[in-house]
Amino acid sequence: MNQVAAVVGTRAEAEWLWSRIVGARIEEEPLRVVAAGVPQGTARLIEAVELGRALRVLQHARLSLDTAAQF
Repeated sequence: MNQVAAVVGTRAEAEWLWSRIVGARIEEEPLRVVAAGVPQGTARLIEAVELGRALRVLQHARLSLDTAAQF
């Protein structure tokens, strides 16, 4: 299954982002929120990261569309 992820800087950022994406999970090292890479999952993750940045909840989030690669 393809996945998309947002790498975050803190556990609080991960939990905030995770709470907005149904079916997402939090992974450690690197700390990230992973969602299914289907179009809806990708769009939801992008929208949630943009919202978090606008609200200044997410300071260190960055999207990663290829979670198979080493970070």
